[in-house]
Amino acid sequence: MKKLGLFILLGIIFLPALCSAKSFEISQLKTDCVIRQDGKVDWKEANTFQFEGSYSSGSMSLLYANGSYLDNIKFGENGIPYQFSDTKEKNTYFFYSGLLYFFYLAQDEAKTFEISYTIHESIDANADYCQFNWPLHVKTWNDPIET
Repeated sequence: MKKLGLFILLGIIFLPALCSAKSFEISQLKTDCVIRQDGKVDWKEANTFQFEGSYSSGSMSLLYANGSYLDNIKFGENGIPYQFSDTKEKNTYFFYSGLLYFFYLAQDEAKTFEISYTIHESIDANADYCQFNWPLHVKTWNDPIET
């Protein structure tokens, strides 16, 4: 019985050291979009994350409306482009089934991730008006995946 009590006591003492809290928050969102004369839209985002704990990958949804599509997708961090690759190595990204996956290393620090792309067929135009209906900031950034 004494061994069980000692085991429980040691668990209570050392368990908090083995478990570390991890969290992140998006501290800044910046979006720029330019509607070109040809009807295409150039989209750029720079979003700053504050990480507490260790993180190595994340994903974000790339939303687009009926009939529209995206191309020229680029991703990077602090002005440094990541390589397009599905190797899941640090500083790479890939796009699959509406999600952009990206891989990095972060430990108790802030990182600014940038994404840019061109939106096609997103302008609703007729003789009376033109309309660009696209969300500027939505919950498209998914939780970074813990290491």
